[in-house]
Amino acid sequence: MQHSKPPASRTPQHRPSSFQPPQPQASGAQPMQRQPPLPQPAQTEIRIPLTITLGRSFQLKLPFLLGLLLIFTFTLIIFDKANLNTMDLSDLQRLQYNVQKIYSVSMFLFIILFALSLAIAIYYSLSLGWAAGLLVVPATFIPAIALGLAFYPWLVGAFMVFATVVSFAAVVSSVWHQLSLSRAWAVLSASMLLFTILSFFVVFYKVAGTKDLHVNSVLDLLGPFKDQIYAMPVFKIVYDHFAFLFASLALLAAAFVGFFIQITALALLFALQKLLPINE
Repeated sequence: MQHSKPPASRTPQHRPSSFQPPQPQASGAQPMQRQPPLPQPAQTEIRIPLTITLGRSFQLKLPFLLGLLLIFTFTLIIFDKANLNTMDLSDLQRLQYNVQKIYSVSMFLFIILFALSLAIAIYYSLSLGWAAGLLVVPATFIPAIALGLAFYPWLVGAFMVFATVVSFAAVVSSVWHQLSLSRAWAVLSASMLLFTILSFFVVFYKVAGTKDLHVNSVLDLLGPFKDQIYAMPVFKIVYDHFAFLFASLALLAAAFVGFFIQITALALLFALQKLLPINE
């Protein structure tokens, strides 16, 4: 009797797994982090509305702008004929003759034309808005620069003062809708104040560049006392501040002339309002 052998037991065979546990990172390594975006610089936009309404009022007043260009040009030419110079105040030997220049025909015409330029500029820009009022700037600065550089280089500073004053009066009055005596007097007063201040600085810088010439012109009148005055301690103080003192005298003269310009411009402005009532 044969005994059969029991079947051999099959033990399960395990295949090597491809799964690998995560390796621990080194203590010094840091995980990659995404950099935050750089802040963009702030942008500031400034928008200035510049609108010129080409309506019936602007069309009616456009001839005034052209007339201002012509009259202001004649104003600059007449001012040269007045023959005003910074040496007029320092030349004491001819002071009585130089003072008469203020009452000359050329000076009288200059006051009339400059006042008329102010009146036309104010009347033109009235109720048109500041953008249309700015058109007075090229109407005054173009002839001032052209004539100053081409024919009167010694008067460029004075011409710039006149153009600035007229443009200032036009821009200020452009926001008004109606003309009144108080407003007209206020803008003309401010314009003449600007006129005197700018005249002070123009004369100051002009005299500061030729200070020795003006000082010698004043001292020549003293003759034999000239050397003694040079030796005085107070002379150095006067010499150092001579341009300021001289410009202060010019400021007084400009204020005197400016008063007559203001009165004349006020009368001409209301004459325009009466004869050509466009703003009513």
